[in-house]
Amino acid sequence: MLHNGPTTDVVACPPLNGGKNTTYEGGIREPAIMRFPSRIPAGMVSQTPVIIMDVFETIMDITKAQRPEGYESDGVSLWPLFEGQRLEPRKMFFYFPRTQPPYGGRSSAAVIDELGYKYIHFYTNDGPELYDLNNDLREHTNLIFMARLICTD
Repeated sequence: MLHNGPTTDVVACPPLNGGKNTTYEGGIREPAIMRFPSRIPAGMVSQTPVIIMDVFETIMDITKAQRPEGYESDGVSLWPLFEGQRLEPRKMFFYFPRTQPPYGGRSSAAVIDELGYKYIHFYTNDGPELYDLNNDLREHTNLIFMARLICTD
């Protein structure tokens, strides 16, 4: 996942919700392409979510470069994927701080957990949102409302 996406007032991104400048899937679910002919099989496709920091970690891994002392990263090397292995499930965080109208006026942060649940917190007066991406990639059913109903019964 690279935080980009189409500009929704110019290019729609169905079936995904949102677009550029949002933490919805239309703004963060983007294809990534890597080429390394001697190591990555041609035509290989993976549905594993990645973040931009993973590219740096992969390059560091491939080149066997030393990380500086005290270095920390949220990224992981993608090299195991190219060798047919799986990456460990992990949380992914996204943050979009701008509130100006050209950016949709809705600054937000989102976290996707290891099970595929996505929580979005808006820094405006909008309420929080929770989605099960495994069953609702379009982000149409906000589970926060269901959770409130269950908790108040």
